[in-house]
Amino acid sequence: MRKISKSMGGIAIVLLLGTLLSGCVSAPGNPSAQLSNRIEAARTADDHESLAKYYDGQAVASRAKADKYRKFVKAAPTYSAGGRGNSDSKARWNSIINTFDSEADDYEKLAARHRTTGCNIAQSKACG
Repeated sequence: MRKISKSMGGIAIVLLLGTLLSGCVSAPGNPSAQLSNRIEAARTADDHESLAKYYDGQAVASRAKADKYRKFVKAAPTYSAGGRGNSDSKARWNSIINTFDSEADDYEKLAARHRTTGCNIAQSKACG
C-alpha cells in the first residue's frame, strides 16, 4: 500500500512538472513578433519605460517560477539508502530553478538597458 502511495505521488509530481513547464515558451532571447515590433518602434523615453516595466514583470514571473520549484525540492521526500532515490528529480528541479533565475537576471538587464535608453532620450537629470 505504501509503494502505491509513493508511486502515485511520483506520477502527480511528473504531471505537475509537465503542466508548469508548458507555460515557459518565450525566453528573453526569443521575443514574440509583437514584442519585437514594440522594441523596434520604441522611440521615446515613455516607449522604453514601458518596455522596462514589461521586462520587470517578466523577471518577477521567472523568480516566482523558480520559487515554486524551490518548494518542490524542499517538500520532496527523501528515501532510505535501500529504496529508490529522489535525487534525479531534485537535480532536474535545481536545473530548472537555475534556468528561471538566469532568465530573471536577463530580464532585469533588459529592463535596465531600456531605462538607460529612455533616460538618454529624455536627457533627464532624474535618471539614475
